[in-house]
Amino acid sequence: MVDIKNYLNEPDSPEAPLYVDGNAYDFDWSLTGDGALIKQELPSFDHALYLMNTVKFHMAQLYHLFDETIFTEHLRQLYGPSPPETAEFGLWYIQYLLVIALGKTFLVQRTARDPPPGAIFFARAMKLLPDIKGLYEDTLMSIEILCEISLYLQFIDHRNSAYVYLGIALRIALTQGLHREVDMDESTGSTARYRSVWWTLYILDRRFSSLMGAPVSIHDADVTVTLPHPGDLSQGYEALAMHVKLSRVITSVLNSVYGLDGRLNLSFVKHIQEVLLTLANLAPELETHFGLTSSRAEPISRVAGTLNLCYHQCIVLATRPLLVYLLFDKLSNPSSNRTVTSSIKALTKACFDSAEKSLRILSALRSQDLLETFHPFDIDSAQSSAFVLLLIKTIDSNGSTDNSMPHIEYAEYILDTMIQRGSVPAKHRSSELKVLQELLRLLENRTARTDPAQSVNSVEKDRVPQNHVANGDIVTEQGLDGASFSQYANAMGDTGLSPDEMLEVARLLEWGNTFPEASMTMPQEQLWDIFGDTVYE
Repeated sequence: MVDIKNYLNEPDSPEAPLYVDGNAYDFDWSLTGDGALIKQELPSFDHALYLMNTVKFHMAQLYHLFDETIFTEHLRQLYGPSPPETAEFGLWYIQYLLVIALGKTFLVQRTARDPPPGAIFFARAMKLLPDIKGLYEDTLMSIEILCEISLYLQFIDHRNSAYVYLGIALRIALTQGLHREVDMDESTGSTARYRSVWWTLYILDRRFSSLMGAPVSIHDADVTVTLPHPGDLSQGYEALAMHVKLSRVITSVLNSVYGLDGRLNLSFVKHIQEVLLTLANLAPELETHFGLTSSRAEPISRVAGTLNLCYHQCIVLATRPLLVYLLFDKLSNPSSNRTVTSSIKALTKACFDSAEKSLRILSALRSQDLLETFHPFDIDSAQSSAFVLLLIKTIDSNGSTDNSMPHIEYAEYILDTMIQRGSVPAKHRSSELKVLQELLRLLENRTARTDPAQSVNSVEKDRVPQNHVANGDIVTEQGLDGASFSQYANAMGDTGLSPDEMLEVARLLEWGNTFPEASMTMPQEQLWDIFGDTVYE
């Protein structure tokens, strides 16, 4: 956004918002007292069990955060007729407080001026957290605790702190060799927990690195522990295994598609082709076990929704650098009229379809009250989908891609829902989108002033009523109504690329040995040479 603003150099262009990490909520856990929580401050046994099951419902199939048998056994002791002192529970009592805090983030709605849900329990857990030596007393539970801390910090937009605590968990795991397959007695159940703890760390490292724009902490080649399988978990092994596979694709995108200096390199096309081929191969398994139905009679599963969002985010992540490159090419050469080759069109269409499908999934989750207000990945999915749709709308001046505006409005509606439920991070992401939208509008106006043909198109667009149609739903200039949003949410359809279509896109990117591997950055014109022989009309 800063580069667009600098290019415009107009005094009335909006300032790019700057939100400092950790300032979303007025909450500093280090300032809380050291005294133990009194009994009246703790939830009742039934309430604690409910909060535990809430965390289990929302996260247990996708992440391993606690051992249910151990947790429930200690929970009954804590609420028993003669409970031990909390200090006697050691690390488990910290885990108990964190599970309560996480459970409240899924259930409790707050205003933006209130502390985040579960803050008092999280703060007390942080006060009780031992030093590194103490964490090594039970490494598996310590890693579970650190993952819970990292997730809660992500929920409240403390991304730097979340990344650091996850890094501590990863270092503990590496020193204990959790990334290596070892011979263990399968009948004890310890192997299942061992694998699940490691792969949860792996998934979170990939997802957090994606949010932060940071490199992953361990290479896939260094990991030999096997994926979860039916003998490991009573339920959810397929979801966890699929989550790992999708996280590996995220790793591939972060390591290969994004250049170290923020520019596309010569191997960009080859790597994006590999990503699309991998996703095409994963699609049948995802559809078989976690497919989304277009029937209104069938409810959407939160697990299936999360995994499909992750799948489409892989496509958005992989293709987004091309859109940014095309935008800045347009900024640098506003008077040029380049031919958009079939390969560029295919990649743009792939990104558009995945962004649209992501918004439909989020809309369907919202319609069933399954939208996770404080979940960073739901927020990021809504924002990144709207972001690329705005870029496509600006780049695609000929209108060859479907109208993006209805979908952008649905993204704003999803973020508004989160804001109304107390999510300050969603408010920040929404503000950023509004500024980007205004900057791109000013850019389009400037382009129209320098290009008579586009100026005529702009005038014609201004004459069109502001009502528009999205898949049969009328969206008025006054905004969305509940009926149209519900119809949008239920119209899951077959949007998004099928495996065969993804393979076709990959085929269009076939470029043989025309451009060998190189570490140099790509010159301004070279991207166009790679994507097609004809550069200008």
